[in-house]
Amino acid sequence: MTGIASVVAAPVAGRLADRGHSSVANIASVLLVAVGFGLAMAEIGNLSELWMLCAGAILIGAGVTGHAVFGQRDVFGMPPAVRARLNGVFMAAYFVSGALGSAVAGSAYALWGWRATCALGLTAAALAALRSVRSSRTMPVT
Repeated sequence: MTGIASVVAAPVAGRLADRGHSSVANIASVLLVAVGFGLAMAEIGNLSELWMLCAGAILIGAGVTGHAVFGQRDVFGMPPAVRARLNGVFMAAYFVSGALGSAVAGSAYALWGWRATCALGLTAAALAALRSVRSSRTMPVT
């Protein structure tokens, strides 16, 4: 499900970035992740609430993919002399962060359950959105 969201989100994010909307669209991507975790937090007691979990997974997938596209665009907008090194650092940080996030989420689920794990994801996304807002104020719009 999130794979489909990623396939749709990547070209949309690329077009937004090409049109100069990277800063706003990056913030929107991170907010999609926060909303997705908010939807996933709902108690899934019956099938009528299952749509919230599905919608949350789609939003998280689309938001993460969009955020990655904007990060890659920034890297590939750098001078060619540093682009390869920065891309290596970017990809290493991206995968290490994903692995750490998975480890923390697994521990959070084991210790506190589903809702607390989703709350942790929502908090991380909200902090990332705040950071994106702050950095968009200090950087030129691309």
